[in-house]
Amino acid sequence: MKHRFLYVFFCFLLSLNLYSQDTIVKGKRWNFLPVVLYNSDLGFEVGLLTSMYDFGDGRLYPNYIYNISYEIDITTRGSIISQLFFDSGKKIKNGKWRVVSDFSYIHEQASDFYGFNGYASTFHPEYIEQNNESYVSRMFYRYDRKIFRLTNDIWYKLSDHSSLIFGLHIFNYRIGTVNIDVINKFHQKNPLPDTTLLIDYYINNGFIRDDEAKGGWIIAPRLSYVYDGRDKIFNPTTGIYGELNFLANPKIEALYSKKFFRFSTNFKFFYPLFNKYCIMALRLGYQDQIGAQAPYYFMPYITQAFSNNTLVEGLGGGKSLRGIYKNRAWGDGFFYGNLEARILAYSFHTKKQLGEIRIKPFYDFGIITDPVKIPINYLNNDLTDYKDIPDRLHHSLGLGVHLVLNDNFIISVDVGQSLNKNDGGTGVYVTTGYNF
Repeated sequence: MKHRFLYVFFCFLLSLNLYSQDTIVKGKRWNFLPVVLYNSDLGFEVGLLTSMYDFGDGRLYPNYIYNISYEIDITTRGSIISQLFFDSGKKIKNGKWRVVSDFSYIHEQASDFYGFNGYASTFHPEYIEQNNESYVSRMFYRYDRKIFRLTNDIWYKLSDHSSLIFGLHIFNYRIGTVNIDVINKFHQKNPLPDTTLLIDYYINNGFIRDDEAKGGWIIAPRLSYVYDGRDKIFNPTTGIYGELNFLANPKIEALYSKKFFRFSTNFKFFYPLFNKYCIMALRLGYQDQIGAQAPYYFMPYITQAFSNNTLVEGLGGGKSLRGIYKNRAWGDGFFYGNLEARILAYSFHTKKQLGEIRIKPFYDFGIITDPVKIPINYLNNDLTDYKDIPDRLHHSLGLGVHLVLNDNFIISVDVGQSLNKNDGGTGVYVTTGYNF
């Protein structure tokens, strides 16, 4: 199978010169990151990530008073990612109250879909290999989706390390098969066949409920508790972080909104070795619905107390299990973890920058704990190849390199290798920030 490689080009000299900085990190700091991404089926994606941190007089550094960022990426074939993010930080009553807001629109013309319940759905690479006699389409394990997201969380500080969060999260999902005609405009010499894809079989054969097939709304109040004992927000070297999240979505028939109740938890542990030359980092996460299951399209979305990433999903992909196909293990409930050793390779201090480069071996793992309940009247065939069996561990090994500027701006390159060939091969991820 052709791997989905992501190449990001950024100009370091431009990025360095655009910082308005002194030796002491204070005042407003701007980051500009021009990016170019490439996907072998969807073409080039060009865009800009810009962010501003206000450090005030520098006494709070590496924490900030407030932060605002905007990212927009547009592909040559019509896909778009647009995200506006705001974090009031210490701005309101010195952090006693905090507002975190996100407004995003995401359109993926070829998002990954490998079936439900992990290893219960067998991945067949021959279905997407053009020279194979069993070839169906390069898009067989893809579908089209549009996501509108508006979230607003109000944090109330209970103590120096703990907070309560009250929020409202609104999503609109629109799901469909891949628009072959649009993609073929750019593949006229090697067009995709107009054929039935896996998502179509799942809808037509009863794997997916009719009232969920085309998407719907999530309008969910959320309550969270957070304990944060880390020394830094984005580049921690020591401390413990833990969160409990409760999300309740009401039934609204007119909006195809289904009633469900979600619980998720996230634990992070950071421990320094050899005078902080090596930082051991561990993340453990669990998510499930209590009672009725969530709509299938919302199951991969990982609910977290705080995230400034465009989209965090699992299991599989750059934000959960690196080296494993995105959303390869699709279930209603799952457990996952990441273990990293962040080793200092080089540090520097100039008039304009405080920085370091770290090399990071990692191990990722996860498993479906609560499978998707499939209607009893579903129809199986060789192309869906679904077996009613429990999931097993999905895991991968890899290596990453990180450039850290001022403990807040991080450029990451991760390469992950799946340890099971039915989960994927080699995944390359170039992005901003650590995974956790």
